[in-house]
Amino acid sequence: MTSLTVAGLCLHPSWSNVRPLAGDAYLEAEITDVRLVHGFRGRPGRGSLVVAVDADDVSDWRIDVLLRKASDAGAAGLLLPTASPLLPTTVLLADRLAVAVVGSRGSAVMDLAIAAQEQLVAPDIERMRFVLAAHHTVAQQQRAPEELAKTVSHLLGSDVAVLDRSGASIAGAPLALPGFDPHPPVPRRDRDGTAVTLIVPVPSAFGTAADLWLATVIEHQDPAWERTVQDVLTVAVTGLQRWHATRRTELEREARLRTSLLAELLRLEAEPSPGLRRRLIEMGWRLDGQHVGVRIGVAEEVDVLALSDKVHAAMHAENLDAQVVEGADGWSAWVTLDREPSRTDIGALVSALRQVQRRLNRFVTSHVGVGRAHGGAEGLALSLGEAADAARLARSRREVGRFLHIDRLGFAQLLLAWTRTDTFEPAARELLAPLMDQPGDLITTVSAYLDAESRLTETAAVLGVHRNTVAARIARIEQVLGLDLANADERLALHLACRARLSLD
Repeated sequence: MTSLTVAGLCLHPSWSNVRPLAGDAYLEAEITDVRLVHGFRGRPGRGSLVVAVDADDVSDWRIDVLLRKASDAGAAGLLLPTASPLLPTTVLLADRLAVAVVGSRGSAVMDLAIAAQEQLVAPDIERMRFVLAAHHTVAQQQRAPEELAKTVSHLLGSDVAVLDRSGASIAGAPLALPGFDPHPPVPRRDRDGTAVTLIVPVPSAFGTAADLWLATVIEHQDPAWERTVQDVLTVAVTGLQRWHATRRTELEREARLRTSLLAELLRLEAEPSPGLRRRLIEMGWRLDGQHVGVRIGVAEEVDVLALSDKVHAAMHAENLDAQVVEGADGWSAWVTLDREPSRTDIGALVSALRQVQRRLNRFVTSHVGVGRAHGGAEGLALSLGEAADAARLARSRREVGRFLHIDRLGFAQLLLAWTRTDTFEPAARELLAPLMDQPGDLITTVSAYLDAESRLTETAAVLGVHRNTVAARIARIEQVLGLDLANADERLALHLACRARLSLD
């Protein structure tokens, strides 16, 4: 969709009888308007095609006057109702004033003016055709992201993606925008060479943020087509909003059912009734087996319901068959095991839950507590209570990645009781002093390493670094302190010292 010029109009079939009369060098001037002039009276505008309706006498001196007016106004060209050669002086004047003059032979200038106006608005008509098609096929219907992206992509002839707040594609084309910032939620154009990425937000119900975005890439820069594509995406957003609102209503209804059922289960003091058992089965919850409770806490202002899909996805990615229930400031979850878990089983489960937290932290800062394994409905309530206690303590413990398992919490509290003495604290400072001036935050590293029972992978997950980095730091710590962490006595002494130091800090 290119701009309309005088030369371009002359190539159009409706202008086949129009011939250049003067100012041939200026036929590429862009036309933005059509102005009719009767009896040589009228006001040409900038970029306008001036149509002299009754100037059919080429010897009329008023043609020169009209040329001067057109030039002063910055007009694109002058159309005369005659194809007779102009006077040489008029030709010279047109060249000097840089105004193209064309004439019609056998065609009514009014018809030519109408044809020119139609060509001038053709891009808008084409754009409205696309917008209207989008309105009928997308905006008036509720469509899931996959279906909507496919429909809009077919309409525009280019790949369309539905993005989440991180800029990752959740439906449609595999488009990714690394470093994407969802604030503020306004349409954007990102140019990269000749390609243009158009991104349009899907406003939330409150209108203050956008959880979803529509995006597409245009390979060739064309302002008119860019405007068309952005208008189509903006219309398509309405269809996505319909789906999002309906989906939100469904999620809220399901969340209320889960919350109500869990509350009833936690209040249970006797055997569950047949009706309660039936509802538990319908929900897919088990009372038999061993339950390990999990509490994932977030800030109060976080939209918990909007992130529930992320929690489920994170659990699924770690192969955890977990039940998840939304709360005011986070999620209560639990994993049900067929038999009483071994220490190895619990260790693997805790490691998987750490990975769940890491996945969630891409979207929201969280603190996580994990309870012990207990059997039955009473055991589920007990484990969830332990997880909630651990999560409250984990919230303020950056040194453990804001993640606590209740079993380790008891040991940590015992260690702190041992180390809060006037004689031990100076000794702890002296033992750790050589690490103070070393690069790499060695005290935090060794503390996390000992809390993780000397497991490199888990320590790396807590600190957010590679396990090889942890291994190198531990080797340097042993060298600087002259300790062997394979020795249980030296390991315990260092662990106590770290606990004392962290409690003082």
